[in-house]
Amino acid sequence: MSETGRTGGHEAGQTLLEMLVALAIMTLVVGIAAPVIGHLLARRTMVEAQGTLAIGVAQAHADAIARASAVRLTIAPQGDRLMTSAGRPDRRLPAGASLDWPPDGVVFYGDGTTSTWDGAIHVAAKTRRFHLDATRGRLDFGA
Repeated sequence: MSETGRTGGHEAGQTLLEMLVALAIMTLVVGIAAPVIGHLLARRTMVEAQGTLAIGVAQAHADAIARASAVRLTIAPQGDRLMTSAGRPDRRLPAGASLDWPPDGVVFYGDGTTSTWDGAIHVAAKTRRFHLDATRGRLDFGA
């Protein structure tokens, strides 16, 4: 060993083989983690879309009762937000979410009723079905 602490004249550092093994391990970890992260993001988007729709329906229902007149809840032509005839600000759907919704919207009446509607929220390859109860004016999400 020399005075510098080096043995045999070799420099300290990694060999090409060590770097390739580290790269292979990192690739394996990323390959396992990427689908899990994608699934978690899709799940979060679905939950956010459900919340946006539930709040929009509840507000339209409450506005119709408070005004004692009909309030229509529709989807914007671009499909990216909920719009109400009661003058409330639009509610933006999360990116990547789409709704099965009647083209003319759903009307909530001043007596608290509405038309029945069965629809779905779509996010990536997942679909969550819902039912709009005509007597309660509320959403029921299926399993």
